[in-house]
Amino acid sequence: MPESLKTPSEKQGSRLETQTHLAPLGSLLQNRLMAALFLSILCALTPLVKAVPHPAVNTPQSAAVYIKPYSAVPTGHYNVETLKSRLIKQEKIPWLLVKDSSGLLGWTPRQNLLTPLHFSTKAQLVAQSPLYRSINDATPDRTLKIHEEQTVSVLDVQNTWARIVVGNLQLWTQTHFLYPIEKDPGYFFAKKDLALRKHPQTKSDHFKRISSGSRLRPLEIHKPWAKVEFENQIGFVPISDVLTRIDIATRLKTENGLVPASRERLNDKIYSVYVNPLWLGTSVNRIPIFESPSASAPLIGQISPWKNLTQQDSIEQEWALSRWPDLGEIWWQIPQDRTIFRKLMRLPITAIREVKENPIFQHVKIATAGGLYRSTDGVLWSPLKGFEKTNPAFTFAQDGVLFVEDKMSFDNGEHFAPYVFWENLLKTLKQHNIGMKDQVKIRSIETLNRNSHHVVLKLDLGGSKPVSMYTTNRGRDWQYLRR
Repeated sequence: MPESLKTPSEKQGSRLETQTHLAPLGSLLQNRLMAALFLSILCALTPLVKAVPHPAVNTPQSAAVYIKPYSAVPTGHYNVETLKSRLIKQEKIPWLLVKDSSGLLGWTPRQNLLTPLHFSTKAQLVAQSPLYRSINDATPDRTLKIHEEQTVSVLDVQNTWARIVVGNLQLWTQTHFLYPIEKDPGYFFAKKDLALRKHPQTKSDHFKRISSGSRLRPLEIHKPWAKVEFENQIGFVPISDVLTRIDIATRLKTENGLVPASRERLNDKIYSVYVNPLWLGTSVNRIPIFESPSASAPLIGQISPWKNLTQQDSIEQEWALSRWPDLGEIWWQIPQDRTIFRKLMRLPITAIREVKENPIFQHVKIATAGGLYRSTDGVLWSPLKGFEKTNPAFTFAQDGVLFVEDKMSFDNGEHFAPYVFWENLLKTLKQHNIGMKDQVKIRSIETLNRNSHHVVLKLDLGGSKPVSMYTTNRGRDWQYLRR
């Protein structure tokens, strides 16, 4: 019978009957509701003890925390102020935009890649470079002052740090203050597990195992064998199973002048090996390539071991390490310092004021267009940091060193180091009774004698006529040049 046609007594009886039949179900629902309520209270309290990973809570007051800076999934979210109060250290984490020979273009952490410095047994240390006693030091050692460039041995390279020998000391410096020496044969890298043999023969006894990716110091080439030193022991390995500095070079200087790099020239007399500073390589592992500089970004491909790549762009992200009671040490990206990366762009022809190419690595070009830009193909350009909205004076020396205003770069603008000792330059101006009516502005840069140590600066001091200054030791001492 429809409910609307029932009498009041019939309706009450029907309700009692329904309650009687549904009593077990109601009890079950009540238990489930109590359990759900308990779980909701527990979940509400959980963030106080352990973070719940959920993007929705990533507010300006909270930050996602990770086991490692390159982790794809956060372990939770915590209050930024609390993380700061438990801060251990801050670190810059570099990501690189790379391109392989097939045209695959994407981002990967720098720690995944080999750089030219990994192959260097020796390198040049730039003057005015900061040095550290330990890689964990927060500030450079004030007692270690570098006033002149000097050749140092390279013992180890860890991401953006290098362990070097200066005098009798083993010290640390950042890799962008070092540049490889062209006459250095460089380390070899084992492309697979090898046996170090007593003689250059397959049947020769082997006395030591070499793991794939190990660095070997080359001594002699007896093609198809190489005599190498590994962990203070000397033996032979097949040259086909190692990666050499020639394999990553762009050009070689031989008795016939500059020639394209080729493994066939291993037995030739080689005077210099020119490695493109923007060269990167994979090592023993496949590396992931992401759509953007984040391990949580879409994966667009992987690159096989022992492949050559070219760097297109880079960013440095600011990360912090904090200690949390339940999780231990956790990493989080500092929200206010998150880097906004820009994709490669096409520059309008009308916007380009000046273009110059690297004399050694001619595919690398630098242009001014309301900023400083670099290209490896002449089509797509990436902005160089620190020169936004200006058209600075710049030039390439014949040995490939890039000069921009009072800075120089050995890696085509990826990093810059100062080369003008301003106190010495201003002292020279004073000795010639040349005063400044305005701030010093560098109008043009010129290198002489096909040498990056010989530099002429044309300075605007606010007078009616520019002043030319000349250095023969890359900025340490200056002479007034009458022109």
